[in-house]
Amino acid sequence: PDFNTNTTNILLSEIPKFTSMDGSGELSGFISTEEGTFLKGTMAQPAKKTGVILLGKAKKSTMAGEVVAYVETDEQGMFVFNYVPDGDYILVVDVAGLEMMGTHEVTIAGNQIVSGLNYTVSNEGIYAGWPSAVSIPENKILNIWPNPGDGRIMMDMPASGDYSVRIYSTDGRLIRTENFRSSGGVTTLDITGEYKGLYILKMEGPETNTTRKYIKK
Repeated sequence: PDFNTNTTNILLSEIPKFTSMDGSGELSGFISTEEGTFLKGTMAQPAKKTGVILLGKAKKSTMAGEVVAYVETDEQGMFVFNYVPDGDYILVVDVAGLEMMGTHEVTIAGNQIVSGLNYTVSNEGIYAGWPSAVSIPENKILNIWPNPGDGRIMMDMPASGDYSVRIYSTDGRLIRTENFRSSGGVTTLDITGEYKGLYILKMEGPETNTTRKYIKK
């Protein structure tokens, strides 16, 4: 796909990905589609392989600047931007023939995670929902260790109950899902069979809805 900004035509697939040298922030969300009009509230489905563009935003301005990153959603409609540098950004969903009816504007400062940057694609346009989670410093809600590690992940569970952990690769692919019941305390998650590299762990359960980075060495 490509994206026109002013008179410059940018091939999005050729935009370099952020690395750990660029920053430590993270932005994530889900994109869903609806059959029929947006206002009828029909059943939402994940928008697979949908492009999401991250635009830099000039200080003291509402105008978007240059394209700084590009990702596509996975089979569940999730997208993740990793290693985001400090700054102000606007997220744009790239669907041919549809206008953006609203966007998320976010600020990254330091080791910060912003999740819940969700969008809905309808035949009337692309709508932005309100973020479902506030920006939080990493490691405040869920502790995981050792990190980096060999794939045996120790997790401090904040409460007893049923949990779901989704593990994503850095390109947004869902690697596996683990559903389990915990009585609280420490729980072990084993991904020793996966390749070495960086993974994204998204946990949902009692008193937590958070995302963590994990490096398998």
